Amino acid sequence: MNSCRSLRKITVKASQSTRNYLHLQRQTGLRNQDGSGVLVGLTNIGDVVGYEKKDNVVTPCEGRLYYRGINVEDLVHGFQKDKRHGFDENVYLLMTGKLPGKEDLELFSSYMAGHRDLPNNFVNLILSFRGRTS
Repeated sequence: MNSCRSLRKITVKASQSTRNYLHLQRQTGLRNQDGSGVLVGLTNIGDVVGYEKKDNVVTPCEGRLYYRGINVEDLVHGFQKDKRHGFDENVYLLMTGKLPGKEDLELFSSYMAGHRDLPNNFVNLILSFRGRTS
């Protein structure tokens, strides 16, 4: 019962993020409000750093992607080191704002696995579009 409440909280948080996005009237293009940088995700969920600004001089730098303030490279290195895919951890991080502990990850992964099945006719439907052009 407690695990169901946790999953509902995650869903509510994601819904609130969407409302915050609309409330803040964030532009949906790829650039920041001042025309610089690249927007990622909703509000503070993601960030891309592709330049450094010092004394009004913009200097390009090697791009870095952050999810919830964590460098994605660090996330990937951790998953690779542990020989894990990391998909569920990333989804959990993006939805809740924190990386899951072992128990939370098991619960969340189980929940996600229960929603991965495709309808029986889905593959045939997709294959029926093969070779068609608009």
